[in-house]
Amino acid sequence: MAGTNTTAGAEPAQWAEWAAEHYEDFAALEREWPRIADGFAQATAPDTRDNESIVTYTVSLMNWFIARRDWNTALAWLNEAVAACQALGDDEMLAAMYNRGGLLHCLRGVHSEGFNWYARALPLVEKLNDRATLATLEGNLGLLAVALGDRMARQHLNRAVMLNAQLGNRSSDAQFIEHVLVTLLTRGWDAAASLAAMRLRAIAEEAGNQ
Repeated sequence: MAGTNTTAGAEPAQWAEWAAEHYEDFAALEREWPRIADGFAQATAPDTRDNESIVTYTVSLMNWFIARRDWNTALAWLNEAVAACQALGDDEMLAAMYNRGGLLHCLRGVHSEGFNWYARALPLVEKLNDRATLATLEGNLGLLAVALGDRMARQHLNRAVMLNAQLGNRSSDAQFIEHVLVTLLTRGWDAAASLAAMRLRAIAEEAGNQ
């Protein structure tokens, strides 16, 4: 399956593998799009449904769809991938699909849907005990909740700060907490802002001691 000279009669799984190999080559994806689309259609058809291939297609093509701002196709494929992950019982990939859906909706400016998709990922990520992903997810939920006026914003942001502190990655931790600090101060949440400021000072002190 090397290169782009694949036969038009390739099976859906073969084109899924090809897309996975060439996911960064947007020009190649553009050239072979009719065959990729046909392979995906076969993978999602009731008589030839292939859940693993559906997931592979979606993971491989999502960045290309986003770069092209092809929201409708991206959402259609994401929905198929969600159903495929559920059928496969793959919670890790399902959480990844919900996370990507949250990003997609935020990029297209529909923040309420972005929040909903991220919220669907939350119990799965907690179950998987993936603290790095959970920290990012809680941060996304908190910042979106602020934008939407949701009362849960403070809870999400506080938990994100706590998780980032536990993970100990000073660079990403500091960047995120600085963003959160500004958000908390603008909302008048002084107690939470004080905790965030303390964490920023601790990060600076840790960096200075090395």
